[in-house]
Amino acid sequence: MKKNIFLLFSIFAITFMFTFVLTKTVSAKDGSYVGFFGGKILDTKSLQIKQLEYDGFDCSYVGTTFTIQPVGNYPTEYYVPREVKTATQTIVRASQWSLGAYTTNTIIDCEKEIDAEKGADAEDIEMMHVAVSLPTIVLYGTSKH
Repeated sequence: MKKNIFLLFSIFAITFMFTFVLTKTVSAKDGSYVGFFGGKILDTKSLQIKQLEYDGFDCSYVGTTFTIQPVGNYPTEYYVPREVKTATQTIVRASQWSLGAYTTNTIIDCEKEIDAEKGADAEDIEMMHVAVSLPTIVLYGTSKH
């Protein structure tokens, strides 16, 4: 069973890379990649951001995030800027396979109002900030299913 999954993933990876070469889309961001990734999409939102939003934080970013389960490794989260589109032109969904390249991290700021001291003016609102650092995807594609 593991052999079949590895073989299927290898075929997908090779096909995916040939797609980039044949369509000449490999020049995104001047080819300055930090690394490559591949695996199954677990969630269409970063689990860190999902947890912070559940806890009442507002996370501001333009684009999308998702969590991938690489084969034989721990889940990894990524940020995809709005201008980066999937090379396979599919809608990103959980349970799809994805493969691509990423560059340096993007910092996403999440903030939440915290209770001011009792007796303080209403204008004395304090904000708590949490920074989430995610690798930035510059080139990727997903499976159809």
